[in-house]
Amino acid sequence: MQIIKGIAIAAVLIIAGLLALIVAGYLAFRIAAAIFEQQESWNDNGSRKGRKHDRKN
Repeated sequence: MQIIKGIAIAAVLIIAGLLALIVAGYLAFRIAAAIFEQQESWNDNGSRKGRKHDRKN
């Protein structure tokens, strides 16, 4: 009975760990994609010439 209980606990911990890794990987991918998209947006805005704050008076 103790062996079965130990195996069940180990199985639950393994499944929970795998699920946590999947969620963490998904979130990391989404965050990286958002950062990359934001960086491209900054590059697009920065390529315009003659912006008001870039002009020297």
